[in-house]
Amino acid sequence: MKFHDYLLKRKARALGININHMDRVSSSSVIHTETPVSLGSTRIINDSIESMSFGAYSYVRSGMISNVASIGRFCSLGQNVTLGQSKRIHPADWASNSIYLCTDYQYVATPTIIQNDVWIGQDVVVMEGVTVGNGAIIGRNSVVTKNVLPYQIVAGNPARPIRFRFEDALIEQLLHSQWWTRDIHALRQLDYRNVARFTEQVCAIQEPAIYPTIRITRHKITRIDRK
Repeated sequence: MKFHDYLLKRKARALGININHMDRVSSSSVIHTETPVSLGSTRIINDSIESMSFGAYSYVRSGMISNVASIGRFCSLGQNVTLGQSKRIHPADWASNSIYLCTDYQYVATPTIIQNDVWIGQDVVVMEGVTVGNGAIIGRNSVVTKNVLPYQIVAGNPARPIRFRFEDALIEQLLHSQWWTRDIHALRQLDYRNVARFTEQVCAIQEPAIYPTIRITRHKITRIDRK
């Protein structure tokens, strides 16, 4: 590890960001992250979008994030997860798909969006342009090619719906509450085992969540002051 990378890693940790390898962030990537978060041993390559946002209390164990617009709060991403896998690296509708012949081929990927409280299992691939809704769960080894609805469980290759986590009324209440926007200390006092009771309790929380925001690039880490 280069000494500069070591210093950046230490600075990130002091600001509430766990990142194992700064050299796995591409030179073109810009990350705006709340804290605390853990980026683990993840390769981050965001070349075609201005910046990626990463929500507080989310983590990714390892894998690759490519052209992802946002990952929300309280997300849990397992090992060897690939987000934003391009659908069209090669020109499938040209006479040849070889990059040595089709040298002027250019393809702009559609950003991928991971909303809040999403659980993505080990070895999952989420293709570009997919939106994974709040509270969704993706089973391990899945390949996700289509949008995943809020609180939906999907699995397989390609991933298919298994079921919804809750009844429609509870899902509507959870989405309406937007509990991930509330103060973390108040959230920790709620009854998570009883979903109906939780939705009642969370609506009584008045304090909004306020998290520091950090800007990360390959060579610099800075705290963004709130105005």
